[in-house]
Amino acid sequence: MAHRFVKISKGLDKTKIRSLRRVNPQKKGERETFPGSKYLSKKDRWFGPHVQKWAILIGVSIIVSILLFPNVLTRPRAFKLGDVTDRDIKASRELLIENNELTEKRRQEATKNVLSVYDFDPTGTNILARIGDAFSVGRQYLAERPSVTDSPEKRPKDLSTKMDAFKQGFFETLDISPDEKIIGHLMETGFPMAVETTIIDLVTQVQKKGVVLNKDILERQSGMGIFLHNIHTGQELKVTDLSRVYDMKAAREHIIGQRQAIAKTFGSSQLAEIAVKLSVALIKPNLTFNKRETALRKDLARKSVKPFYFKVKKNEMLVREGERIQDEHLLKLSEENKSLKQREIIGRAPAMALLIAYLLAAIYMVGLLTNGSSRAEVKNLLFNAVTLLAVFLVVVVFNFMAEEVARGFRFFSPRTILFAAPVASGAMLVSVFQGMRLTASFSLIISVLAAFVVGADAEFFLYFFISSLIAGYGVRHCRDRSVFIKTGLKVSLTNMILALAMEALHGSLYSPETLIACGAAFIGGILVGVLATGFLPLFEMSFGFTTDIKLLELANLDQPVLRELMVQCPGTYHHSVIVSNMVEATAQAVNANPLLAKVAAYYH
Repeated sequence: MAHRFVKISKGLDKTKIRSLRRVNPQKKGERETFPGSKYLSKKDRWFGPHVQKWAILIGVSIIVSILLFPNVLTRPRAFKLGDVTDRDIKASRELLIENNELTEKRRQEATKNVLSVYDFDPTGTNILARIGDAFSVGRQYLAERPSVTDSPEKRPKDLSTKMDAFKQGFFETLDISPDEKIIGHLMETGFPMAVETTIIDLVTQVQKKGVVLNKDILERQSGMGIFLHNIHTGQELKVTDLSRVYDMKAAREHIIGQRQAIAKTFGSSQLAEIAVKLSVALIKPNLTFNKRETALRKDLARKSVKPFYFKVKKNEMLVREGERIQDEHLLKLSEENKSLKQREIIGRAPAMALLIAYLLAAIYMVGLLTNGSSRAEVKNLLFNAVTLLAVFLVVVVFNFMAEEVARGFRFFSPRTILFAAPVASGAMLVSVFQGMRLTASFSLIISVLAAFVVGADAEFFLYFFISSLIAGYGVRHCRDRSVFIKTGLKVSLTNMILALAMEALHGSLYSPETLIACGAAFIGGILVGVLATGFLPLFEMSFGFTTDIKLLELANLDQPVLRELMVQCPGTYHHSVIVSNMVEATAQAVNANPLLAKVAAYYH
């Protein structure tokens, strides 16, 4: 019987060889192509299995980075003043926020503290020299004028013209309006030196203190003072006592008030009147506001005030749920949204995609994500990618739910609920379909990505990695669906031990949070088994995988095909059973899959 089976097998092999040689004979000039050959067709070069594998790895990296930083594609909610927040919002990183209100306030204070600058001319446009010149010219004119006793023939014909020119020049030198009474009396008295000295004294008294056109503007600076800028020397003097400064009215009143004393000194009220009138006429403002210089100094003071910032620590609460948005909240939220958008679009999302791509590429290139080099590898890699993304999405949703649940209970943190994340369910599926070697690689990748979701915590990486290895190892020879639940219980026990260790590291071993963490860890293990059991048939049908569970179903002798074979061809049925026993024993001897060999023998 065995000899006959061998002969039939040899005959079948030769037939297959001959048929293969007949199909698609190689034509002259054509080159044989195979994976890795340099003579690949253009289609295989651009859309072949090798390109498809890299496309899958890059696509997974991009999708994971977007799921980690969803703000890349979404616009943060724009709050308005008075809005009520529906959730707590924390700072994603340390922020330095400019306090515009305080900065503007300090700048206004700095501007306000700048003293006004007034140009001060202590000489009053050289008034003292002009007084001396005018009186000196007057005395000289009188000395040169012909005497009254001279005969008419000796008097010049233009005497009247010269006198008018003298009078006009006198008043022009003093820069005052002409007054015939004053000039006439001065000519009669010979421009007395006492009058000149008195006028100089009166004008000097007023000019030294300063004269402004309008003192109301100056009095606004009374609390701070002003800077007097000497236009001749360039020196500046800070003056805080502004009461010493005269306006035009006060200066004139000051001079007029000394009329009686001057009259007593001169012994002539008429000369005193002339001296006072000339002094009053000569008084002009010598203190003027320098608007340009003051504005420049205020602008410089404003620019010298640096912006004021207040620091917001990472994870500091920006606004609480149910709180109305105020100006300060808007400032913080605006800076937070700006920071998130800039970091995620420019840096974080592309950087994360690059890191994940390098991780997947490194594991793929060393052969830890593949079992060979056939086209079936694309299907296997696609299965790994879909499983990875599915589990990763579950972790993202779980993390969001943990934060939402923890908001309603203040006695534990979202971290404790994360122990229930069913990360190991993906490792179970990979172990059933592809074996333990690929399960270890998958466990490493999904543990790294899940740790990123929960805050890049190394402790959670170990938690997810160990539970994934335990889950994968428990179903490596799964032939019964109950194995998933049993393995899930083993994962629950492992999770609880790991959760206790992690809580002890954080110093909260004897707190209610530890009990919640252990409960979440136990539930997480059960969820791993339940999810793997539910998704197994879906992946099995979608990707055409054949598991040991499916093989056991096919090996059942109550299958309709085998029952019909038993009735219609009992000899062939007996032959198939004998062959199945032979190949099963052989497969066990060479560490192959005996169940697969047995079922193949049934249906060969």
